[in-house]
This record gives sequence, C-alpha cells and structure tokens, in this order.
Amino acid sequence: MSSRLRIVAALLAVTLIAAACGDDDEDAGTTASESTSASASASASESESASASEMAESESASASEMAEEGECAGTYTFESYSGEVEVPRNPETIAVYDMGMLSSLDALGVPLGADDGIATLGAVPDDVQAVVDAMTSLGSVFEPDLEALNALEPDLIVLASRSSAFYPDFVDLGLAPVVDLTSFDDWLPAPGEEAPVNFIDEFERTHRHIGEIFCVQDAVDDMMNDLRETIANVNAAAPDFGNALVLVTTGSEVGAFGPGAFRFGQIYDIYGFGSADDRLAQDETHGEPVSYEYLAETAPDIMFVVDRAAATGQDGQAAAAILDNALVNSTPAAENGNIFYVDSWNWYIVFNGVAGVVGVAEELEAAVGG
Repeated sequence: MSSRLRIVAALLAVTLIAAACGDDDEDAGTTASESTSASASASASESESASASEMAESESASASEMAEEGECAGTYTFESYSGEVEVPRNPETIAVYDMGMLSSLDALGVPLGADDGIATLGAVPDDVQAVVDAMTSLGSVFEPDLEALNALEPDLIVLASRSSAFYPDFVDLGLAPVVDLTSFDDWLPAPGEEAPVNFIDEFERTHRHIGEIFCVQDAVDDMMNDLRETIANVNAAAPDFGNALVLVTTGSEVGAFGPGAFRFGQIYDIYGFGSADDRLAQDETHGEPVSYEYLAETAPDIMFVVDRAAATGQDGQAAAAILDNALVNSTPAAENGNIFYVDSWNWYIVFNGVAGVVGVAEELEAAVGG
C-alpha cells in the first residue's frame, strides 16, 4: 500500500473501532424502541385484517417485483485490467475514481446522486459539474479521501486509467468490492509493429462489462451502433483531407502524436487519416516535443489541437495563441482553415469514457463533414 493510503487507512481503522463501540449503545436504545413498536404493530394487526383479494394482489405485485429484480441481481465475474473479479450487479451505492467512467455511467443512464461518490480530476466543464455536485466528494483521483469513502459505505468501488495504480490499496482496505475498468492494456507496440489492440474494440469490451454490471446492456448496444456508424462516416471522408497531425499544447510547449501512439494514435489507426509524420515517438505521454519550424517543414493538411493546460485547469497561454505565428500559418492546414481546436476535456481527460470516445468521433465527423 502506498505510504499516503497506509496512513489514512490507519486513521480509518481507528474511526471504525470507535464507530463500532458507539453502535453498541445505539443498538440497546433501538431494541427497546423496536419492542414498543412491535407491540403497537401487533395490536394494529389484530384489529385490522386485509381482505383475501388485497392479499392476493399484494403477493402478485411482490412476485412481479422479485422477477424484475432477478433480471439484474447476483454477481458478475469477468477478467478486468487488474485480474478476474466478481462484483455485485446493479450496485446501489457507487464510488467512482475516474472521470471517464463517470461520463460513461452518466451517458448510459446509470442513476447517480448523493448516495454515490466521485473523485475528481482538474477543472470540470459546467455540464459535468452538475453531475459532480449531485454526488458526494471523495477527494481527487490522486488524493483520495478515504474517510469520506468509508462514510459513503459503497457497494462497489470503480477505478480506471489514472487511478488504476491504487487497485491493490483499495482491495486491502476491504470496504467494498473493487473493479478496475481500465480499457487499454499493452497499447504501445514494439518498434515497427502495429498496435496490439484496437482502441475502439477495447473501449467496447470495457463498456460491455459496464452494461452487465449496471444492467444497461441496451444503452451500450445503442451507443456502440451509433459510434461504429460515425467511425465509418469519418473513414469514408478522411482520405480526402490529406495528411493529419495531432498536437497537444502545454503552456508554450507543443507535442506531436503519430500512428500507434497511445490515446491519439487512433486518429490515424482507427479513423483513417493519413499521417504527416510516421516517425514520431509512440511512447511519449504528451507527444514528441516539436518546434514551429518542424510544423512548417512537415506541412500537415489538417491539424487537431488539444489544449492540455485548459483541460487540466493549469495556467498558460491558450493553444490558439501559441500556434498563431507565421510558421504555423504557412502550413496547408492553416491556409485551408483546417486547424481544429478540439474539446480538450473529451480528448485528454475522459478519453476512455463515452464522453471522450463518442465526443472525439463526433468532432472528427464534423471536421470532415464541413
């Protein structure tokens, strides 16, 4: 367990012991109250009796409810990113430690509210903030509030992507079953080889599991059908736009992504855009650092620009201002109006969730659709 979580877990253990002692007193008072209530209930039941028809209707309704619950009950076992897990289906209280998974649960119609918890990451768009505000705060993805988690008493803890490293620590806490919904394992290919996994196939696999856990299989079907159609539309139009380049700006720095790169390699590998440079490093998280001169020499026909500082809430010059110079403006992309400053939250923060994957597909479709 990481040192930070170990310290908080120790404090949490003390809190649990104290709570257990307090429960003894509460149970004593509750017993007396329940005894009185039971007597009153017995008197009421002696004076009133339900008719046979009412009882039959009640039993029928109960049987119907049980049948409905049985359609989404029990547990679901599958191979997750961190190994095989067995988790409860349709959990009532969820603790979510990944913004991408929050976007997926919300988009797929899983109810989220004060009984559920969320650990946030960076600045949050207004529409997402409304969902976050309705939930209980569990700290941040990198600074989890374990006391808040304990108070929440979740039925399931959801990790993914950036919080995946905490998986063994959360399991050791023993507060609830833990599932790691990280989608992309062994993404980076060996030099000269193709990516060993398909970005969209991995996304679908993860969301099929989400459908089974939260009983939203139909919503997953609809989402994937729409996504596949959008991808096909982009594939049909992308070759007409020549060679593309994906850039990420952070402050005044610019990084470029090519085919096979984690997260943004999908623009070439999945959506069919030609690459302005096949030699870019594939293992650079924020892209291979490039200069304005490089952009002018590479001369991309279309560019997609992610403003990382804006996505993470950092101070810094906006991407559009960074790239507004003579060298960048000399590229075919600039001259033809084909520099697209994309939704950085979708592309960078929630790239593994519905908002990210579907959002990227829709922006690409809009770009090639004119």
